[in-house]
Amino acid sequence: MLAACASEQIDGGATTRPATTRPVTAPDGTLATATRLTMTPARVVVLRDVTTGGCVVLGPNCPTYAVYADGTVEITRTGTEEPPEITGAVPEQAVLQWLQLAQQTDFVALAVAAGPGVCQSCFDGSDSVITITWPGLATPVQLDSTKVHFDGSLPFFAALDALLVQVQAVGQLTVRQG
Repeated sequence: MLAACASEQIDGGATTRPATTRPVTAPDGTLATATRLTMTPARVVVLRDVTTGGCVVLGPNCPTYAVYADGTVEITRTGTEEPPEITGAVPEQAVLQWLQLAQQTDFVALAVAAGPGVCQSCFDGSDSVITITWPGLATPVQLDSTKVHFDGSLPFFAALDALLVQVQAVGQLTVRQG
């Protein structure tokens, strides 16, 4: 199951990455070591998975998953303005590894390799739109399962599926009728 939809803004948090060091020459000519900390904003949604389709039969029961860079997961009901019903976390390293793969992916070539998608909700199934973003990305990447086949045999989609298994394990929305 996959889905997504928009990017979020930084709201303050940051995660410090391991320091990197390099030799530098100080103004007085002595050698010193410069240390640079890499900061990744923790409160940035890097993946949004929005599901639509057959899960709306009884009410707003389709999930939208928001995955933050720090591993925080928020689950809301697709199409509502309600606050998250479920919050939790997946390992931050799992998110960062997937995000690194996403940053290296040529999404045009991926769409060509994957081929066209199919409208599953046309047959009582579910469709997904994923939106991927990271600091410095000018325009979020959006993949719609009705337009691009989410082919799990391709490395990007296999890694996405593996991450989403962890994300979905955070919790399930209860069925709401009416």
